[in-house]
Amino acid sequence: MDPTFDLRLSDEGTAYYISSSLGSDQNDGLSEDSPWKSFAHIEAMDLGPGDRVLLRRGDVWHERLTIRGSGRKDAWIFVGSYGDITAPKPEISLQNKRDDIALLATDISVGGENGFGLSYVWIDNLQIKHSLLGIYFRFDSSVGNKGIRVTNCSFTDINCPDLMAEAMTDVSFLTSVKGNLEDVQNGKVTQNAGGVAEYIWPTAINIGGRPQKPLANVTVPGVAEPANVVSEIELYRNTFEGCIIAVGANCYNYHYGTGSNQCYTYTQNWRVCGLTAENTMSVISVDSADFGYDGTPESRWGRWCHIQAKSGMPDFTMSFGTTQALFSCCKNLYISHSSFNDCRNGGQPDGCGFDFERAVHNFTLDSCIFANNQGQGILVMQTTMDNQVLGIQENTPNTNNTVQNCLFYNNMNSVHNENYRFDITVFNTDNSDFSVQSNHFYFREKTAGGAEEFINFINRKTFNPIGPERAGFTAEDNTLVRENDLPPLREVIAELSMTESTAEYLPLEKTWYHYTDEGATLPETEPETRSETAPTESPIDPTATESDTPATPSGCGSALGSTLALTALTGAAVISRKGRRRE
Repeated sequence: MDPTFDLRLSDEGTAYYISSSLGSDQNDGLSEDSPWKSFAHIEAMDLGPGDRVLLRRGDVWHERLTIRGSGRKDAWIFVGSYGDITAPKPEISLQNKRDDIALLATDISVGGENGFGLSYVWIDNLQIKHSLLGIYFRFDSSVGNKGIRVTNCSFTDINCPDLMAEAMTDVSFLTSVKGNLEDVQNGKVTQNAGGVAEYIWPTAINIGGRPQKPLANVTVPGVAEPANVVSEIELYRNTFEGCIIAVGANCYNYHYGTGSNQCYTYTQNWRVCGLTAENTMSVISVDSADFGYDGTPESRWGRWCHIQAKSGMPDFTMSFGTTQALFSCCKNLYISHSSFNDCRNGGQPDGCGFDFERAVHNFTLDSCIFANNQGQGILVMQTTMDNQVLGIQENTPNTNNTVQNCLFYNNMNSVHNENYRFDITVFNTDNSDFSVQSNHFYFREKTAGGAEEFINFINRKTFNPIGPERAGFTAEDNTLVRENDLPPLREVIAELSMTESTAEYLPLEKTWYHYTDEGATLPETEPETRSETAPTESPIDPTATESDTPATPSGCGSALGSTLALTALTGAAVISRKGRRRE
């Protein structure tokens, strides 16, 4: 995290106040004393640089909030809160219906102008409940947008049981209308036309848009060139409870197969620090992104940390597999000090902590934890896809990826079948330049669930966490500990001198800000949040200059992430059922 960039609000623009408890739509909405009651006025306007939509803390709305317009880099459009800083966050609560979207940010203007744009929009300090989509950044037709920021928002029960039941049996829901969204056809705005194939699963923070053609109508040659719809995406300290997917970005506009039409730029330049997900199926699912990591500790983009997938969702599953984190057609990302735990599969495939689905390049997973997943810790896939330009089938291997200094603990406790028996399960052969080094593997003797197989066991004498030797994979200096009665996870973490990912020591704390007509100021008396497990380093000073903040090789480019003090071990460990012995 780079704490030097400005998170303050601009003095430019107009502040609009809304209160469901004290407001009236007959008011002018320009002060705390005369707030609007509903979101109707905001939906009917195109916001500009510096405009602020402020919802009263402690109030609840049961309607969609629609945001239109573009800010500037120095004057973001802001959606946040006002009022008693000790009161609960403003809440938008819907009914989990297939048209429910709590907050829609769209690039279609009030007048129906196509390609109007959607840039520099900041959503802060909202509570969103019981919706199909929580926040949907929808790019109907514009490209090259910049600036999405979601900070300190909480999402609860982002789900649609009706849609999920349909999705578990077939894919007809892809072409069904969802979301009651606008569409622009022949220069006219129509209702209910949008939402066809735009998003698949209920998602708390979703980045996507309208496809140019339904997926079923894609033909050779490809109908679109790879493009970028938005870059500079920032997600800081957001929490998720009972969500199907916490964060999703899906390339439906420009991604048709592989080869010449394979898109890595639908979204670009991400920075993520502090996602905490509980009772959630997947913490993140991204298709088609260049996250922007340049390979250095000083990289402004593509360094993620403190992502906590704490527990999976027991009530819903995917018939074709679940995972806490899934990446497809993505590149240039460094993730550290994060946990991808307790993924559930419900007897279906996968149930893994992390999925290199296909065409994933230049990823590093450093000092992360993969624990108590019903499937494996990491799945490495590739799929055969149509090259929509050449009209041929091509593989989509993952290349140049590293897993280092990580802990794999008690995975494969309810596998789908005998194929799921390695902490890092590799299903295909074309992946290359994949390094697994200096990791710790704590596992039981056998898998449980759909089959009983020896975990990480490749023959009568050898254990290997990536399975049989494969071209393109190297496994060095890893420690393997096999014991049916594993010590508690926290004891293992302490023994390895690891630091659990903890979102409480992030540099952005909501209560640092107090919203007034003049914008945001820092309250002098508001204490900073501390964690009981906070590291010994001093927390980041949000006012520090670049020269004040040393670059470190872990965390998000700051002192937030403590480097793991793992002892480098030479060779593989000796495995014992009765006790934990290493050499």
